[in-house]
Amino acid sequence: IEADFCGYHSKIQAVKLINTSNLTVMDYEGIPSSIRDQIEASAFRNLVKHLRDRPEVSNMALMTLSGFCRNCLGKWVTIAARDVGRFGAMDEATRAKLLKGSYEEFVGQAVYGMEYSEWKKKHHTKPSDVEMEAYNASKGLHAIHEKDKLKEVDPSEVCCVDVDACEVKVGGLAS
Repeated sequence: IEADFCGYHSKIQAVKLINTSNLTVMDYEGIPSSIRDQIEASAFRNLVKHLRDRPEVSNMALMTLSGFCRNCLGKWVTIAARDVGRFGAMDEATRAKLLKGSYEEFVGQAVYGMEYSEWKKKHHTKPSDVEMEAYNASKGLHAIHEKDKLKEVDPSEVCCVDVDACEVKVGGLAS
């Protein structure tokens, strides 16, 4: 299948699905969570590097095609930082950074590699009417974020719990 979108030409191969029930498959869930965390963190860093190396690919094109963009990644990082800050074992200075750091700080440092406003000045272009139409048509695919979790949290509002006794949930996944 070949398609043009936002000035990018893509070739997508149609894939025939096969029955894999008789194949031996690695049991990803059986890998210890600490190792999975390392694998997934490395994959995230590679995704961020890939996006930083391609600033010509607009956030709007990403949203239209995949339902998420660089800003979504920044929101997910912010939410994960809040979750870890609430429940993780760490010193109070680190906890305060995770709970009080702004979304703009997290998205800039973790995703863009610079302040978002700086990235936007360097790389953002106004979308065409065709791009806006495609973006609006794809809104059903767009990521949904828990806006209340993006707000700063006062570290004094975090209850003291025995972190070994509770299950930490980051991004909705138990770890």
